[in-house]
Amino acid sequence: LELVGGPRGPRTTPTMAPTICELGVFNAEVDPCSDADADDEDEEEDGMDSSNMMFAVMSSQAPHDFSLPTPRRLQNRIRRITFASDVDGHLDVHRRPRAMDPDTKANLTVALKKNRFCSCLNSASLETMVATMEYFEFEANDTVMQQKAPGRYFYVIDRGSFEEQVNGKTVGTLTSGNSIGGIALVYNTGRASSLVAKCAGSVWGVNGTIFRQVLHEHSKSHYQENRHVLDQLSMFEGLSSKKKERVGQLALFTEIYEPGVVVKQCGNNLAAVYVVKSGKLVAHTAAGREVQTFAAGDSFGWRQLMYGELEDIDIMVSERCELVGMGLGPLEKALGGSLATCLMRSYAVSILRKTHVFALLPPRHVRKIAESMVTHLYSAGERLDDEPVLAVVVDGQARWEHQGGGTTLQRGAIYEHPELQKMQAETFGGSSSSSLRPSVNSGDLIAEFPVGCRLSLLRRDRLVAALTKLGLPLSVDDTTGLQYLKKALFVRKVPIFKELSDEQINGLVVSLVCKQHRNHTPVFEQGTVGDAFYIITSGKVQIVLDGKPIRQLGPGASFGERALLFNEPRSATVQVMDEDLELWSVDRQAFRTAITESMRENLVKTIAYTGTNVSMKDIKHLRFIGAGAFGTVRLVEHKRTGLRYALKRIRKTNGNVPEEVNREINLLSENHHPFLLHYVDCFETEKSKYILTELVTGGQLHEQVLEKMGGLPRKAAQ
Repeated sequence: LELVGGPRGPRTTPTMAPTICELGVFNAEVDPCSDADADDEDEEEDGMDSSNMMFAVMSSQAPHDFSLPTPRRLQNRIRRITFASDVDGHLDVHRRPRAMDPDTKANLTVALKKNRFCSCLNSASLETMVATMEYFEFEANDTVMQQKAPGRYFYVIDRGSFEEQVNGKTVGTLTSGNSIGGIALVYNTGRASSLVAKCAGSVWGVNGTIFRQVLHEHSKSHYQENRHVLDQLSMFEGLSSKKKERVGQLALFTEIYEPGVVVKQCGNNLAAVYVVKSGKLVAHTAAGREVQTFAAGDSFGWRQLMYGELEDIDIMVSERCELVGMGLGPLEKALGGSLATCLMRSYAVSILRKTHVFALLPPRHVRKIAESMVTHLYSAGERLDDEPVLAVVVDGQARWEHQGGGTTLQRGAIYEHPELQKMQAETFGGSSSSSLRPSVNSGDLIAEFPVGCRLSLLRRDRLVAALTKLGLPLSVDDTTGLQYLKKALFVRKVPIFKELSDEQINGLVVSLVCKQHRNHTPVFEQGTVGDAFYIITSGKVQIVLDGKPIRQLGPGASFGERALLFNEPRSATVQVMDEDLELWSVDRQAFRTAITESMRENLVKTIAYTGTNVSMKDIKHLRFIGAGAFGTVRLVEHKRTGLRYALKRIRKTNGNVPEEVNREINLLSENHHPFLLHYVDCFETEKSKYILTELVTGGQLHEQVLEKMGGLPRKAAQ
C-alpha cells in the first residue's frame, strides 16, 4: 500500500506496509479498552475511525479529502485490530485475482437483491458490496465454511454446485446466483451450517465488516420505524429510552422472506429474536399440525433467549414478510450484563408500572422492587407455598382458586394480593390492575397449573427487604411493606404535596397517624384551633361553612391546611358522612416542615379564591374576554381586595339553565386540584346564571398546540 501525500505534506512509505489482500484478512472489531487513550488524538486528527479507513482502502475509492495516516499511526491502528487468522484462514489459498466485468456486476447485484438481508438495500449500498467483493476458487470436497465456526465473508455462488450441511447432513444445494453466510456476520454468531463444494466451482465474497457496515447504515436510516417496533414489545416496556435507543443502534437488522421459506426448523437454534413488521408466518409441529400464526406486531425467539429452550416447531412464511431481527450478541452488548436477567427485570418494571400503586412510586423505587422479583418454573399441578404480594404469568398459564371460584390466567395476566386490591379500590374508585376479582379470603387462594407455567413473583419478605434497602421508613407491624405503600400512595396523591422529594415524602409517612371517626360527628368545628392536616383514606366528609354545606370530599382528598399556614382558627366545620371514615393526620410541625415555598404560594392562591365571600355587589366589570358555547366571559375585580376573577354569564332558555351548565358547576365545585380551574361561587338572576372562577388567561391548550406550538415531542407531551 503506497501512502500518498496529504494536507500535511508527503509521507514516507513504510517498509512493512500491508497489501490490500492482507487488509482484507483482518476483522475490524475495535477493542475499546486497548490503547484508547493513546489513539484519541490520532482519531481526531485523521478524521476517520479504523473501520472507515478499512472501508475506503478495500473499495479502492477513498474520498478525495481523506489523507492516509502516517506509518506510526497506521501501526497504532493495526495494533488495535484483532487479526482473524483463525477465522476462515483456509480461504487465503483459494483467493484468485479476477477483474469484474459489467455482466458479473449485474449478476452479483441481482443475487444480492434476492438475499433476505440485502433485498431492502438501495442501489448505492448494493454497488458498495459488489465493488469490494473478492474471488475464490474451490475443488470438489473443499470446505468453504464450517458450521459453528466464526465467519468472515458473505458468499455469492459464481459457478459450480455446493452442498449446505447441518450436523453432517445435506440440507440444500446452492448453485450460481445463490448466497449464504449472512446470519453469522449480522448477529455475531457461529456459522449455522457448513458449505462444501460438490465439484470444482467458485464464489464471490464480501468482507463481513463491510457487509455489517452497509446493513447498519441502512438500519440507521430506518431508525424511527424500527424504534416503533421496540416500543410495541412487552419485554422492552420497562427499558429506559436511552437503552432502547442503544438497542436500535446496535442490534436491529431487517430481513425479507418470500412465501414458502422456512425461517426456523424444529430443534434448530435461532440467531436472533424476530418481530414481524409485515406479512404472515405459520408455526407447525414436526407432525405438520399448525399451532400458531405470526402477524404484524408478533414476535418469536424469546424462549431460547430467556430460558435457553429450543421450541420443536417449524416457522414458515405464508405471506411475503419483513422481519426485524435482534441479534443475541448485539442485544447483550447494548443492554449490558446477562441478557435474560436484564429483559426479565425490564418486563417486571413494565408490569409494576401497570399497577396503580407501584406506578405512583419514583422510578428508582420501582426498579429496586423489580430487582427483588423472582421467576420460578412450576410443573403441572404444583401449588404456591405462599401467597405473593404480586404475581405475573410470564409463560404458560395458571389457575387461581379461592372461595369465590377460579380463574384461568394466560401469559401477561396479573394477580394482586387482596390487600393490594383493596388499597387500589379505596384510592381509585374500585378499579384494579389485577386480572382477577378480589378473593374473599386470601388464605384460600390456591394456584394450580394445567400445563405448567413460569411466574414472576413479588413475595412479602422480598418487598420488605427492597423497601428497607431503599431506606424507607417501615413501621414495626408492617410485615408486608403494604402499609408503607398505602401511606406513600395517599401522600403522593395529595395535590399540595406534588413537589415533595422522596425524603420529604418519607418524613410525612413517618408522621402519619391513623384516626377513626363515627358517622355524623365533626372532625373539627369552625372557629376552633387547628393543630393537624388530614388526608381521607376511606369514606366521605362534608365541608360546612356558617351552617351551609359547601362540598363533599372523598378518598385521596385533604383538608385543614389553612389554619396551619396562617395560624388562624378553623374556617369551616368538617362533618363525617360515612360509618367507615378513616383519616391520616399530620401534626402542625411535620406539615410546616414539609411545605416548600412554591407549595405555600399555591395554597395561598387556592385559599384566596375559596376563602373569600363574594357577591355580585362586591365585583366590578373591567373588560370583555370572550364568548363560549353557552355564554360570555368577562374580567371582573373585587372592589375591596383587588383580586381578579373570570365571570361567565349564561342566559336562561325559557327560564331554565341548560343541564350542561349545572353539570359544569357541580364538577367544578366538588373537585379541587392545581390543574383544575378554581371555582369561587355562582349567582342567579331572573334571566341569567353567573359562574365566578379564578382568572386563567393562557387560552385553551388544544388551540395552543394546534395553532402555535404544532406537534409536541414525546417529552413535552408527557
